[in-house]
Amino acid sequence: MQDIKVIRNYVDALFDNAKQKHKEEEVFQHLKKVVELINTNSELKNILYSPIIPKTNKSRLIDKLTSFFGTDEGLIEFLHVLIKNSRENVLDYILTYYKQRLDASKNIKQVKVKSFKVLDDKDKELLIKYLKTYLIKHDIEVKYEEDSSLLGGILIQYDNNIMDFSIAGALKKIDDVTRSTIVK
Repeated sequence: MQDIKVIRNYVDALFDNAKQKHKEEEVFQHLKKVVELINTNSELKNILYSPIIPKTNKSRLIDKLTSFFGTDEGLIEFLHVLIKNSRENVLDYILTYYKQRLDASKNIKQVKVKSFKVLDDKDKELLIKYLKTYLIKHDIEVKYEEDSSLLGGILIQYDNNIMDFSIAGALKKIDDVTRSTIVK
């Protein structure tokens, strides 16, 4: 994995620049478009990530790419700096950390919920109400995932917290207790 401190420094610079212009959300949306375009086009990705392609060609490619959707000049300059410093391969990480920084500025917490089966709207509504009432005193954005390995129940992740209400988690706890009792 890339050096997180360096990535965070890049994100801080981009975010602070966008904040000065009151364009934090706009820059995020444009950055997201750029990253999606790169990730969905293997030729584009190969060109940008290739150490053989001259940086001037990569910069021209970024200019053409961003011209299609009126990208913020600060973001374009930022992308040129990444290319100049041979850091274009960290764009996915930059997008992730930028989103975290944007959410923090809006007082929004990201919550990941894994469940054995797809939750219906009523279950999602109850879960959000529970989270807001008892755990997270912020606005939240919930990302739902289906995970059959849970065997039943749910697993909730936010910040550095994991709350395991799954059958698989309960079985693991029973196994751990049983093993620790036998070992003694």
